[in-house]
Amino acid sequence: MANPQKETGYTAIANELLEHIVQTKLNGTQFRVLLFVIRRTYGFQQKAAELSLSFIANGVGIHRNSVHTTLKQLEAMQIITITHKAATTPQKIAVEKDYQKWITVNAAVHKSVDSTVNQSIDSTVNESVDSNAAAVPESIDSTVNQSVDRTVNESVDQKRNRKRNIEKNILCACPFFETLWAEYPNKKGKAKVTQKAMWEMNRLGYEKLHRALERYQAEKPAWQHWQNGSTFFNGGYLDYLDESAGKEQTNGTTGTDDTSDDWKRLFEKCRI
Repeated sequence: MANPQKETGYTAIANELLEHIVQTKLNGTQFRVLLFVIRRTYGFQQKAAELSLSFIANGVGIHRNSVHTTLKQLEAMQIITITHKAATTPQKIAVEKDYQKWITVNAAVHKSVDSTVNQSIDSTVNESVDSNAAAVPESIDSTVNQSVDRTVNESVDQKRNRKRNIEKNILCACPFFETLWAEYPNKKGKAKVTQKAMWEMNRLGYEKLHRALERYQAEKPAWQHWQNGSTFFNGGYLDYLDESAGKEQTNGTTGTDDTSDDWKRLFEKCRI
């Protein structure tokens, strides 16, 4: 049973800042990465900390590329600041506690609306004064309403498109890949597993991949190094699928005659 206690460590953060964070419209990944940054800075009584992409990815449990994208988004929103001492050192990340500097989606929309409305008012007023001063108020109201509606609609469309893209990426991913990765002994090159490989693993299904992994673990000689995770999941598992195992048994590769080893070496050389 979990039993966290403040005596074993806690993160001190101003209530005002915490309340503003929960009121800020962030997506799930942005919120998780921001909390991790707070944990590694304020949680260690520091204003900033050197945090690599891989360190954050392992801590949050998401892909390294997703961490990179999310940090850029939070930096663009001015919720965090990122600095580099040198190209070879990890990036130093800090939370911008002056939340009035934050540029959120809502703030950007309001700013765009205000700018569009002001431009429209100025343009309409100038044109109306020249043509018909009596029609100015009605023209201003119409232009302002049209500008607000257009900006709000564009913002809604952008959110819908972003949601569609997120759902598309989820559908394209292999839902059981994380389980397989956790089972694999040599966890190297996770970021190098291609989207095409993900699709193919989706098509084969978890059970087939799990049996292939078990077969590889059983057949691998003790002296042989484990394949990198990226190598195995990008196609190395094909040699250990049920179909491949069945062909080897049918062709008599498990025979005990003196030529079996030579035959195996030839088979390995010719196999694609």
